[in-house]
Amino acid sequence: MKRNRAILLSMILTAALLSACASSAAYPSDTAVPLPTTQIAPLPPGQAEMSCRSFVERALSSEAGVFTNYLPTDRVGVLAAGHEVLSESQGLLLCYYAAAADKAAFDKTLSFVRDRLDTGTLLSYRMRVDGSVYPINAAVDDLRILRGLLNGAESFSEETYQVLCDNWAGRLYKTNTDDGLLLDFYDGDAQLPGRLCTLCYSDFNTLRRLGERDERWLAVEKNMRGIVLGGYLGDAFPFFKTRWLPDEDAYSTGNIRMVEALLTALHLSEVGACPKETVDWLKKTLADGAIYGEYTQTGKAATSIESTAVYALCALIGISENEPTLVELAVAKLSAYQITDEESPLYGAFGNSETEQVFSFDNLMALTALRAQTDFSAALETDGVA
Repeated sequence: MKRNRAILLSMILTAALLSACASSAAYPSDTAVPLPTTQIAPLPPGQAEMSCRSFVERALSSEAGVFTNYLPTDRVGVLAAGHEVLSESQGLLLCYYAAAADKAAFDKTLSFVRDRLDTGTLLSYRMRVDGSVYPINAAVDDLRILRGLLNGAESFSEETYQVLCDNWAGRLYKTNTDDGLLLDFYDGDAQLPGRLCTLCYSDFNTLRRLGERDERWLAVEKNMRGIVLGGYLGDAFPFFKTRWLPDEDAYSTGNIRMVEALLTALHLSEVGACPKETVDWLKKTLADGAIYGEYTQTGKAATSIESTAVYALCALIGISENEPTLVELAVAKLSAYQITDEESPLYGAFGNSETEQVFSFDNLMALTALRAQTDFSAALETDGVA
């Protein structure tokens, strides 16, 4: 009975736990936020980051964390919505505040994770509006939180963050690994992991860093990297299959959601394993026009929708690959999504001012990319490249 429950959850939560890998934090790519019909000139890089941060902290958050969506809703479903809070958002914030060297904000975010999302067994991937949490985690979100703790330990020279990271990482290993594989989620009620490995969940850089203190993670990193690279679709469309089914020893893939594909590529890039063909495809496609939210496995666009998160990830890949042209192209596309009307209550947000569709993942990925762009540009100037 427990195993049947886990299999059922694997099917249902494939969608629910892809919040880090969809075009936005609670909705599939075919409902991504379209551009508004009118836009004001983009903000300068530093102002773009700070105005977005101000919006997130002022209008997209409360003491209950970062809202999935600016607009509240009474709907409760498989996908997070409205003012529900995702562990995904908290992990992204931890990484951002560590990069921005803001310890007070980092500690506030960490307190929320520790006090509200930690069930004692796992870090819940989602908190309801009433404050209750789902008894399920998401490995990709946990790894992002652990990355935030590792970054915070370095940025603030704070050993307590490393100790907490070690504790949570040890628990995650027990709940979400099997035979050296990283499994998508763990159901605390059934006390079983889901038998599914979504490729974009494997954050190789974080797995390697965890392996510096617990070598068991090194085997997980090696095994998952082999699975990801084995899912390469080919040079014509140089991305990767979506998930691995360990019980069937087979991949499962439909159309390719580009945020999933790009997150996989970014994770590979961070350990020096992203194919050159992927970077070349991104540069050429951006130079020619747009990157859409979904493609067939042969590289034919399956939607005309674009998204903030896609372009933020392109920028991050460009930074990781030391490709200034890719960074410039991606940030130019990204900037078109920022609301720059100072009279708007959504000023600084990445979203649509007409529909008020503004989602946490889009904005936090934009913040991440803009912060990384600032550091990247400074490094280029220091090296005499810019």
